[in-house]
Amino acid sequence: MCSFYPELKDELKRTIEALEIEYYKPAIKCLRKKILSGKYQ
Repeated sequence: MCSFYPELKDELKRTIEALEIEYYKPAIKCLRKKILSGKYQ
């Protein structure tokens, strides 16, 4: 969705950063790390 609406990228990043990550499984933690580092496009 962010590829069609680039203005949503900042909002998505803020939402992902705000996750209380200790409650999630390792797969979600890994995906979050990849998204925030820019490796997941």
